[in-house]
Amino acid sequence: MKNSIILLLMISLFSCQSKKDTDTTENNTAEASKTTVDYKVAIQFISDYAHFLDHSTDPKTTLSWIQHNQLLTSGFKENYTRIIEEAWKTDPELGLGFDPVFDGQDYPDNNYTITAIDSLSGFVTVSSDSWKEFVVVMRVTQNGKQSLVDGSGIINIPENKRAQR
Repeated sequence: MKNSIILLLMISLFSCQSKKDTDTTENNTAEASKTTVDYKVAIQFISDYAHFLDHSTDPKTTLSWIQHNQLLTSGFKENYTRIIEEAWKTDPELGLGFDPVFDGQDYPDNNYTITAIDSLSGFVTVSSDSWKEFVVVMRVTQNGKQSLVDGSGIINIPENKRAQR
């Protein structure tokens, strides 16, 4: 009889622990699904970048600004750095010849807005109120609770997804 009581207590203890683990997993999944991507980070980054370029023409300063930017993924920073450094090796005077973030030589100075979002892939199309024809395709990802820019122009954007030039 004593062994039966101990056995019943152990079974009920394990079944309670199992239910508790399931509840915790379900709660964590529910919390994760509540986190939504904030696509406005694309506007914040591209606006800050355009403003920065208006005040700096030194490519090394731009590279440093990109590497220290908190709105970008490490993958973005690594690919930007690789593209810029390869271009300097190929042509030390001219470098790339265009801005890889904008995928062009010219770009609007301000008033960027989101014109399209593909929430499945994270691709965001951005244009400027002052130059509607100029668009930039960007990609935004979720890193924990923070939304970050993972691509823009030719940085981490597949060729078939880039804006037509």
